[in-house]
Amino acid sequence: MSGNKRNIWIVAGETSGDLYGAALAESLKKLYPDDLTISGMGGNAMKDSGVDIFIDSTELGIIGFVEVLKSAAKLARLFRMFVKKAKTQRPDAVILINYPGFNLRLAKKMHRMNIKVIWYISPHIWVWGKKRIYKLARYCNKMLVIFPFEVDYYKAKTNLDVEFVGHPLLDIVKGKIDSSIKRDQDKLLIIPGSRLSEIERILVPFLEAALIIKQKHPSIKLIISSARPAVEKKIRLITEQFMIDRKVQIPFEIESGNNLQLMQQCSTGLAKSGTVTMEAAIIGLPLVVYYRLNPITFFLAKHILIRKLFRNSFVMPNIIANNAIYEEFLQNEGKPEILASAVERILPGGNRRDYVIAELNKLRANQLSYDNSNASDNAAKAIKSILS
Repeated sequence: MSGNKRNIWIVAGETSGDLYGAALAESLKKLYPDDLTISGMGGNAMKDSGVDIFIDSTELGIIGFVEVLKSAAKLARLFRMFVKKAKTQRPDAVILINYPGFNLRLAKKMHRMNIKVIWYISPHIWVWGKKRIYKLARYCNKMLVIFPFEVDYYKAKTNLDVEFVGHPLLDIVKGKIDSSIKRDQDKLLIIPGSRLSEIERILVPFLEAALIIKQKHPSIKLIISSARPAVEKKIRLITEQFMIDRKVQIPFEIESGNNLQLMQQCSTGLAKSGTVTMEAAIIGLPLVVYYRLNPITFFLAKHILIRKLFRNSFVMPNIIANNAIYEEFLQNEGKPEILASAVERILPGGNRRDYVIAELNKLRANQLSYDNSNASDNAAKAIKSILS
């Protein structure tokens, strides 16, 4: 590092974190146009925004305790690599974006090395692992949260410096909304996820539900959204095998890397839980949401780690609104006929559709934005104040 040039690291381990990290990097560069270097762990979005990626996190998104155990050796190696690099380069600050299994350990290590730790997008400590809040308060110099209720949650239990900056996804999605796109009332969008392991668990129940819907509504056009080419290959293999096993031919279209546009084109969706539910909420797409964990992971979560869902939901728009906007189903609740019936209720003319659309409008207006300002810009300003 030469002169007064700032050296900031951003660490994102998931697809959503990569998007948020990229937007944050762009905002930081506006505040430090000539005296900033940004490096870290991320994926293609951060790379495209000019971040020097020294650890590629493209395939690091891991959900579940069993899956984490399988990847433990790889994560430990990356952790050692990161710490070694931090000792030699001494960044001015490390910005950790969610990904708590890896980042909480990293926060502890950076804190001990007297490197400033800024956490952007809080772990869901209000759902599980609630005792982590005290570790976060000990290791972090600043917590930047994206939901208003999180400020009160932290302040009730810690003295950590917490600031609500708004949700970066709102700005990302709004920037990609094309007003010229008209919804096709007959298009049903199926979003099975971006991780290969979850697609293996979730796609077949979605296909079974889609088959029921197609039989009852022949005009429906079925579109499957794929996050990237590797995922598309997996989707094609599962879809082809499904039609062979069921002895049916269903005209599915599979489109890769085009999710936000597809959400604007389609009238209704069937999706796995996660960031896609927030994207759909911002765009105004009625959804039915389903998720299926590894059975061992689900048992541990249900009986040991989580036990009770926060606000009786695992779907983020519902949690934020404290209201069941999207019907949601978990594990064995998501039988194909149940999913199909729920989708029918939000199809054009369905008895829940108008309600869902109205509640999504309220959510966007009241819960996701901060004075209509840009969340990434707000986060960048907060980070600059810590470094000043």
